[in-house]
Amino acid sequence: NAIKGAVVYLTEKYGQEPTLLEFSTIINDEINRLDSFISNFLSAAKGETKFITTDLNDILKAILVMIKPQTELLNIKSSFNFSVLPPIMADPLQTEQAFFNIINNAVEAMPDGGVIDIRTSLTREEETSYVQVEIADTGKGIPEKDLHTLGELSTNSEGNDKGFGIFLSREVVKSHGGKLFWESTRGKGTTFKILLPVKQ
Repeated sequence: NAIKGAVVYLTEKYGQEPTLLEFSTIINDEINRLDSFISNFLSAAKGETKFITTDLNDILKAILVMIKPQTELLNIKSSFNFSVLPPIMADPLQTEQAFFNIINNAVEAMPDGGVIDIRTSLTREEETSYVQVEIADTGKGIPEKDLHTLGELSTNSEGNDKGFGIFLSREVVKSHGGKLFWESTRGKGTTFKILLPVKQ
C-alpha cells in the first residue's frame, strides 16, 4: 500500500513525464502481481496451484522489461537467446516470481557492472522432456561454504533475503515437477539452471 501510494503521488505530480508514466504502470502491475503471488503461494501450500498453458519466453521477456532500469543504472549488459519452446502447464504468477527472484539476485551480484545471460532451450532427462532456462551472471560468485545451504531457510534473526528468494523459487519449481540446479565460481559468477517438464 505504501509503494502504491507513492506511485500514485508521483504520477499525479509528474504525470507529464512519459518515462515515469511507463514505469509507474509497470510498478502498479507488479504490485498487483505480487499481491496475487503471495495469496496464490499460500494457497499452493494447500495444493491449490492454478496450472494453465504458459509460455516461459513471454514471462522472461516481461521480467527483462522490469529490470531494465536497474541494469542500465548499474551498467549491466543483458544477453539473451530464446529458443522456440512448446507451451507448458504452469502457474504463470508463481513461475514469474521464481525466475524474477533468481534474475534479481544475479543483478544484485554485479553492483559494478557485468553481464547477465539468459537462455532457453529444450532438453531431455530420464525419458522426460523439459523446458530449460539458464540464468548466468558475471558477479563475484557464491562462497563454497554457502553453496550447499543455498535455498534453505535461515534461523538467523537478521534474515537472508537472497536465501529466502531462492527458497521460494525452489519450492515453485518443485511444485511444478521441475528441477533447480546452480553452480558458482568465486570471482567469475553464478549460473542457475531451471528445468520444467513439458506436458502433452
